[in-house]
Amino acid sequence: MEDPVARTASPYSDPTNKGPKSQAQASHQSDLRKMVYSNVNKTPLHPGGVAPHQEHTELEEELHETAHIDYDRVAIVPNASVPALYEDALVYETGSAITSSGALTAYSGKKTGRSPLDKRIVEEPSSKDDIWWGPVNKPMTPEVRKDKGRQKDPVTSSHGQSFI
Repeated sequence: MEDPVARTASPYSDPTNKGPKSQAQASHQSDLRKMVYSNVNKTPLHPGGVAPHQEHTELEEELHETAHIDYDRVAIVPNASVPALYEDALVYETGSAITSSGALTAYSGKKTGRSPLDKRIVEEPSSKDDIWWGPVNKPMTPEVRKDKGRQKDPVTSSHGQSFI
């Protein structure tokens, strides 16, 4: 069965494209591209899962390392088409619909909005003096940011896909 989501628009789809990230990983003992998938994209549409089309791309490896996204359980869909985004929203987002004008509507529930008071900025020497610190721009240490990055994001993990 062919995957309904085309993943060919990524600039990193060519495995022979060796960028700085690939070169750095070549010197490490474990190569992330050799990781074995087990349950990729298990969804009602694909109960058996969807195997990756190729080895992990450089973009996937970078997201795995920086954002701690488990690319063996989350499909990273770069530059998805509008129809693919509509289809995904209609399948996975409860309360989503297409209006008479063709716009996509969705009920976001708990995901509605972000408070400016929740915003945090990593305080680092290179930008520390350029930011107007106050009630809206609150500092955060790099260690706290790393810990928050490891927590699961309910928006991203709700149906196993991350759109970039």
